[in-house]
Amino acid sequence: MAFGRTWPRRYRQTLSRRNFVGREHLALVSSFGTESAALLKVMADVDPAIPVIFLDTGWLFEETLAYRDTLIAALGLREVLQHIRKMILV
Repeated sequence: MAFGRTWPRRYRQTLSRRNFVGREHLALVSSFGTESAALLKVMADVDPAIPVIFLDTGWLFEETLAYRDTLIAALGLREVLQHIRKMILV
Protein backbone atom coordinates (compact mmCIF):
# COMPACT_ATOMS: atom_id res chain seq x y z
CA MET A 1 0.00 0.00 0.00
CA ALA A 2 1.45 3.35 -1.00
CA PHE A 3 0.47 6.36 1.09
CA GLY A 4 1.93 8.91 -1.28
CA ARG A 5 1.84 12.50 -0.10
CA THR A 6 -0.77 12.40 2.62
CA TRP A 7 -1.05 14.23 5.90
CA PRO A 8 -0.19 12.50 9.21
CA ARG A 9 -3.90 12.54 10.16
CA ARG A 10 -4.65 10.40 7.12
CA TYR A 11 -1.89 7.96 8.13
CA ARG A 12 -3.47 7.60 11.57
CA GLN A 13 -6.92 7.05 10.11
CA THR A 14 -5.66 4.43 7.68
CA LEU A 15 -3.58 2.59 10.28
CA SER A 16 -6.37 2.54 12.84
CA ARG A 17 -8.90 1.15 10.32
CA ARG A 18 -6.67 -1.66 9.09
CA ASN A 19 -5.24 -4.58 10.96
CA PHE A 20 -2.00 -5.18 9.10
CA VAL A 21 -0.49 -7.93 11.25
CA GLY A 22 -2.19 -7.65 14.60
CA ARG A 23 -1.20 -5.59 17.60
CA GLU A 24 0.48 -8.56 19.25
CA HIS A 25 3.11 -8.51 16.46
CA LEU A 26 3.93 -4.80 16.61
CA ALA A 27 6.67 -2.89 18.41
CA LEU A 28 8.55 0.32 17.82
CA VAL A 29 12.23 0.96 18.49
CA SER A 30 12.95 4.54 19.47
CA SER A 31 15.87 6.63 20.65
CA PHE A 32 13.38 9.14 22.13
CA GLY A 33 15.35 11.90 20.43
CA THR A 34 13.67 14.99 19.03
CA GLU A 35 13.29 13.35 15.61
CA SER A 36 11.52 10.37 17.20
CA ALA A 37 8.73 12.44 18.73
CA ALA A 38 6.69 12.64 15.51
CA LEU A 39 6.70 8.88 14.94
CA LEU A 40 5.92 8.23 18.60
CA LYS A 41 2.95 10.64 18.37
CA VAL A 42 1.51 8.84 15.34
CA MET A 43 2.00 5.47 17.03
CA ALA A 44 0.39 6.68 20.27
CA ASP A 45 -2.59 8.02 18.32
CA VAL A 46 -3.11 4.57 16.80
CA ASP A 47 -2.54 2.59 20.01
CA PRO A 48 -0.54 3.88 23.01
CA ALA A 49 -0.19 0.29 24.28
CA ILE A 50 2.09 -0.75 21.38
CA PRO A 51 5.42 -1.62 23.02
CA VAL A 52 8.27 0.84 22.53
CA ILE A 53 11.81 -0.50 22.89
CA PHE A 54 14.37 2.00 24.17
CA LEU A 55 18.08 1.11 24.01
CA ASP A 56 20.01 2.79 26.80
CA THR A 57 23.72 2.70 25.98
CA GLY A 58 24.70 4.02 29.39
CA TRP A 59 26.16 7.10 27.69
CA LEU A 60 23.01 9.24 27.50
CA PHE A 61 22.74 12.70 29.01
CA GLU A 62 20.36 13.22 31.92
CA GLU A 63 18.46 15.68 29.70
CA THR A 64 17.87 12.90 27.15
CA LEU A 65 16.41 10.63 29.82
CA ALA A 66 14.26 13.49 31.15
CA TYR A 67 12.97 14.18 27.61
CA ARG A 68 12.16 10.47 27.23
CA ASP A 69 10.14 10.58 30.45
CA THR A 70 8.35 13.74 29.27
CA LEU A 71 7.39 12.09 25.96
CA ILE A 72 6.15 8.95 27.71
CA ALA A 73 3.89 11.01 29.97
CA ALA A 74 2.70 13.45 27.28
CA LEU A 75 1.85 10.71 24.77
CA GLY A 76 0.40 8.30 27.33
CA LEU A 77 2.69 5.47 26.27
CA ARG A 78 1.81 2.38 28.29
CA GLU A 79 4.66 -0.04 27.61
CA VAL A 80 8.22 1.23 27.27
CA LEU A 81 10.83 -1.49 27.50
CA GLN A 82 14.27 -0.24 28.41
CA HIS A 83 17.23 -2.33 27.35
CA ILE A 84 20.41 -1.28 29.10
CA ARG A 85 23.63 -2.06 27.34
CA LYS A 86 26.86 -1.05 28.95
CA MET A 87 29.42 -0.22 26.33
CA ILE A 88 33.07 -0.70 27.16
CA LEU A 89 35.50 1.40 25.20
CA VAL A 90 39.01 0.05 25.03
